[in-house]
Amino acid sequence: SWARNYVPRNDGLVQATTQLRATTPPCSAVNASGDPEKFAYLLPGYTITDFATGPAALSHGVQLFFVSDKDAELHYGSSSPALSAWIRAKGVRLAAYPSATYRGVEVWYVPLEAANPLSGVVAAEGEPACK
Repeated sequence: SWARNYVPRNDGLVQATTQLRATTPPCSAVNASGDPEKFAYLLPGYTITDFATGPAALSHGVQLFFVSDKDAELHYGSSSPALSAWIRAKGVRLAAYPSATYRGVEVWYVPLEAANPLSGVVAAEGEPACK
């Protein structure tokens, strides 16, 4: 159809959260890009954080990150170009999905070793215990 050929995909946020639910236990914490509420609605049972720096997230045990170039460029929520650059320099991209609204949505994993030095890891606020 005409729309399929000329209208860009715009379900990157749904695809990214669906992928995370399929591959990550609900007791996991993930750092949002932009407004954390948009992720909370799509990831019930997960701890959604909004750390402004990667080392702060890692110090609370958060190793999963959503990245949206639009959120970073416009400084939505705690997102920033510096945070996105840090995630991309230290992490491994797990998935990337097209989105006209968010200029793409990516899911990243950053190992705890990326925080140097790591002074101590504490549970993210509100994080449910894994059993």
